[in-house]
Amino acid sequence: MLGEFDDHHYSPQAVIYKARDLMNDGTLIPKSVVTLYQWINEGVLRTSNLDLFEKPKRKHHRTHPQAKRCLGPNIAQRPQTADQRSEIGHWELDTVQGQKNGNDSVVLVMTDRLSRVNITSKIAGKTAQCSKSVLYKFTPENGHRCLLSHL
Repeated sequence: MLGEFDDHHYSPQAVIYKARDLMNDGTLIPKSVVTLYQWINEGVLRTSNLDLFEKPKRKHHRTHPQAKRCLGPNIAQRPQTADQRSEIGHWELDTVQGQKNGNDSVVLVMTDRLSRVNITSKIAGKTAQCSKSVLYKFTPENGHRCLLSHL
């Protein structure tokens, strides 16, 4: 019965509704349009995808894979001296975000791995540019000896 609708150029959904109205003898009728499309793709019916009105005309847009951002070296690749905590001057940085209330400001926490000294500073956002602006305050040009003066 489903094959007879090829000549009339019905849509797959119209075929299902028409077949339900005409067939009450227990003939196998798909319950959904998705099943009918699967039958067409698998070749169960004599209708092919080229016989359908819309499907051959559809443009299939290729999706381009999004480039993955390089976030820097892995923490497992840090120097042995930093892992052993044998010298002062190896700093870890992290941002802490509070409750979201429409304010994007975060706290930048800088921790020395050996002495466990913490320096905190409130910054405008979680961007690298905001973090850099605080780190530049602790450079030798500004009178600090690369964060060692805080130890």
